[in-house]
Amino acid sequence: MKIAFPFSFNIIFWILVGILRYLTTNLFVKRRKLPAGVFREMHKRVAVCLPAHNEEDVIATAIKSAKRVVPPMQIYIVSDGSTDRTAQIAKSLRCNLLINKKGLGKAKALKTLLKKFNVLRSYDYVIFVDADTKLDANYLNRALKYMYYHPETAALTAHANPYWRKKTQVSIPDFISAYRTRLYRILQMSFMYGQTWKYTNVNVVIPGFAALFRTSVLKKLRLDTPGVWIEDFNLAFQVHKKNLGTISYEPNISATYEDPNTLADYWNQVKRWNVGFYQTLRAQGIWPSFFWLSLTVFTFEFFFYSIFILTIPIALILLVLSKLNFIFVSGNSITSFLFPSGALYALEVFVILLIFDYIITIIVGLYDKKYRLILYGPFFILFQFLNSLILLSSIKKGLFGHSSGRWVPAARK
Repeated sequence: MKIAFPFSFNIIFWILVGILRYLTTNLFVKRRKLPAGVFREMHKRVAVCLPAHNEEDVIATAIKSAKRVVPPMQIYIVSDGSTDRTAQIAKSLRCNLLINKKGLGKAKALKTLLKKFNVLRSYDYVIFVDADTKLDANYLNRALKYMYYHPETAALTAHANPYWRKKTQVSIPDFISAYRTRLYRILQMSFMYGQTWKYTNVNVVIPGFAALFRTSVLKKLRLDTPGVWIEDFNLAFQVHKKNLGTISYEPNISATYEDPNTLADYWNQVKRWNVGFYQTLRAQGIWPSFFWLSLTVFTFEFFFYSIFILTIPIALILLVLSKLNFIFVSGNSITSFLFPSGALYALEVFVILLIFDYIITIIVGLYDKKYRLILYGPFFILFQFLNSLILLSSIKKGLFGHSSGRWVPAARK
C-alpha cells in the first residue's frame, strides 16, 4: 500500500495526532543524555544483518556505512543466490559472510543467517539493512538512546532519505526519485509519525531497509511465514498481534536508500510490496484491535481512491464523445447522470485534487530544498495511475496466489 494522495480523512487525522505527539514529547520533555558506560555496553550488543542478491554495484557502500556504526565482526552478510561479485566484495571487506548458492528469498535468507551465526543469542539488538542502504553516521547512537529510554519499543524504523543523483538533467531515475521524495515526506510526517506514537501504535509496516529490533522480540517472530513474499508487513502484523511492544519512528534516525532506475523496476518493486501486504492479511488474519480499525479505514480509503483515479480516463473519453455527439443521453435516469454529468463532476474533483497535490509538492520541494520536485510535480499524477493499477492488480495474487519469495534483481547504476 505504497501510494499517497494529498487530501484524505486519514491524512488529516494522523497529522493532528502527529502534532499532538510533537507537542507532548518534544516541547515539554527535557532532553536526556545516555550514560557513556551504558552506551558502550549497548554498542557491543548490536549486530547488523544484510541480505543481498546480485548487488555488486551497491553492496560495498552499504557495508562501509555499516562499519561506521559497528565493527566488521558485528556485521553479517548473506549472499543469497548471487551470480555476480556480491559475495567476493563482502568477503574482501572482512565481514561475517554466508553464501547461499541456491537463492532462498530475502526472508528465508535472513532466517538462515541468524541461525548460522547464532545472532539472536549473541546480541541484544539486530539491524536489518538492505544492500542499497547507507546508514546515517548517527543512526546507531540515536537509535540506542531511543531504545534505552523507551523499553516498550519492539522495533524502530528509520527515516527514509532517497538517494539523489548529482546530475541535473531530466531523466526517468530522477523523476522516480523526485516522486518518492515527496511521497515519503507525506507518509512519514503524516501517517508514520502519528501512527508510531506509543499511545496509538498502529503502524502497519516495519520498513526493512534499515530497521532495529530487540532480539528478545525477534525470537518470538517468524521471518519466513509460508506464502508471504516480504517481511516488512509480516513482522509488523506479528508485533501487534502478539502484543510484543510498540513500533517506533523518529525523524532524526535516518538512512539513505536507492530508488529503482527504470519504470519496469518501479512496477516490480511496488507490485512486490502490495502483493506482500495482501499475503500478510491472508496469513495473519483479523483480530479485534485499534490496529485493525485503523487499517480497515486506511485500506478502504486507498482502495476506493484507486478506483476513482482509474475511472478518470474513462470519464474524460465519455465527456469528449458526448461533446462530439457520439453519445446521446436524454432523461434523468442513472445513465444520464453518468453520461456526461457524472463524468464532468469526476473530472472537476480530479482537477481539485491535482491542485492540492501540486501545492503539497511545492511545499515539500521548498522545505527540503529539492527544487526539482517543483519541476516534476505536475506529472506526479502519472504515478498515481500506475500505483492504482498495481494496487488493484495485486489483489488476486496476494490473496489467492502462491509465491516462493525469490529475489527479482533490480537495475543498478
